[in-house]
Amino acid sequence: MLVLDFPVVKDEASLKQILKDSKWLPYSAAWRQAYKNYDTVNGDPWRIAPVGFREEEAEKQRALYKSRSSRGGPIGRIRSQGGLKCCPMCGSPMTGSLDHYLPKEDYPEFSIYSKNLVPACPACNSGTKGVTYCGKVPSERFLHPYFDKIASGPIWRVVVKPPFAAPAFEAQVLPGPPPSEQEQIAFHLAHILGEQFHLNIATSFGCVPQQIRDDLERMPVIDCKATQVALGRLLRSAVTTGSTNGWGAALCRGILSDPAVIAHIAAQANLLSPTPISSLL
Repeated sequence: MLVLDFPVVKDEASLKQILKDSKWLPYSAAWRQAYKNYDTVNGDPWRIAPVGFREEEAEKQRALYKSRSSRGGPIGRIRSQGGLKCCPMCGSPMTGSLDHYLPKEDYPEFSIYSKNLVPACPACNSGTKGVTYCGKVPSERFLHPYFDKIASGPIWRVVVKPPFAAPAFEAQVLPGPPPSEQEQIAFHLAHILGEQFHLNIATSFGCVPQQIRDDLERMPVIDCKATQVALGRLLRSAVTTGSTNGWGAALCRGILSDPAVIAHIAAQANLLSPTPISSLL
């Protein structure tokens, strides 16, 4: 999960070029107004209703996305944006795909609008969140990487639930934000994290004892205090290589919040030997 700068795309110029084709002229006013409304309400689905184009008209607009999504065009550049350390939507370490914040099935008028196009991981694009984009109350909607600034700091952690030998994992909102923001984050986490998240976290958690053993290779017996310090370094590394709200950072944050999990990690690390660097060369 990331906060992103707006794409450097001249949407008005692009729309103006499209509207030169006479077949689009009947939609001109409604289409331009839709773009303005999107900016005014920050893409909030609770405050912006679909224009309501007839299905044949909507399909033409969705087809525009397909025709303009080549790698070399502006949509392709959003998809392959460099420098992303995690998926801006779910926080996974994967990128390289593109997601419509408001789905083009319901909002075809935003099929090619740059501020509705978010670089994302393949899972988010293929439908991890399905057709859901808002809940039952206005605070229940997805975080918008361009407009919402909540994810500028840590907003969640992964709670590790016993038995730790075969744990379950739960995404939990960090305390601190006002209730409306906590509700929004909770909705986002509940609907954006799919099967791949749980598989990845289970694998990552299983690797933590070895990471701690390697970090503390000169310590004959690893205690909980040393483990906690090493986990702090692991958290810092996860933020540096991913993001403050990436999966790795959220897992470290969750482990550090529970003394029982720290004790389990320390006990497991003591059963292991440091990985020889020579074996990796």
